[in-house]
Amino acid sequence: MEAARLWARGELRTGHDDEPAPEDRIAAALAAVGLVAEGEVVRDEPFYLWPEHVAALQLWNQVQTQWRVGLAGRTGFDYPGIEVVMRRRFRLRGREADERFAELQIMERAALAEWARQREGGKG
Repeated sequence: MEAARLWARGELRTGHDDEPAPEDRIAAALAAVGLVAEGEVVRDEPFYLWPEHVAALQLWNQVQTQWRVGLAGRTGFDYPGIEVVMRRRFRLRGREADERFAELQIMERAALAEWARQREGGKG
């Protein structure tokens, strides 16, 4: 959930902690998913992803073209599109597919909640 919240805020980056990401790379990555950075993104505490959650984050990154969008912005994932990515890109079937899908839904809800908070004028 925290990875999705950070992603929704534009605060999640991958790579080595000692390698700062160039501003243009961050702006391009955010623009690819319809976000724009405002001001400097600073996080006091590092975010560590447990190894058992790497597969879920990899799937998350691959399904960012599958958001359904309404008048208020993103409303949730297009689940048939998600299923195609899981089957064709990751070759997921059975129990493993069910687990990844459940993890993806948790991240989806966290990102949607963060965007709703942002629309209401909430702070990070």
